[in-house]
Amino acid sequence: MDTNAWSEAFRLDVGAAAQDWFETSVFRIADMVLTTGERVDLAVSRYLADHRRDRFDDYLSPDLIICVAELVQGVQEATDDRTAARRFLRQAHGLWRGARSRHSSPISNGPTRIQACIGNIRNALRHSDVGINQKDE
Repeated sequence: MDTNAWSEAFRLDVGAAAQDWFETSVFRIADMVLTTGERVDLAVSRYLADHRRDRFDDYLSPDLIICVAELVQGVQEATDDRTAARRFLRQAHGLWRGARSRHSSPISNGPTRIQACIGNIRNALRHSDVGINQKDE
């Protein structure tokens, strides 16, 4: 596979609806991880067993692992308390859903779905504040 075809394989090819599904999945899996303490890779595998839309996307699982780990880390940096972490995650998800302009992942000249997802997650986390945006001391 040439370099251009290889990099295109990491781009989402069905537009904003699939990117929204992907990012919603990231938030759902992160909630599972924060609730149960389960490892990210195991939570992704369990989630995909029940919710996988595209059986031909070989990169879905690793892409989800990367994005879920980023989200969980961002939430854990905000607070050590499990209950507060889930509240913070829910608020970040609400801000993500309400964002008028999110990065999508078009086929050409756009960010990969991982880049778009991490950018959107960081933006939502940055604007989340429910009085728990500092680690408990």
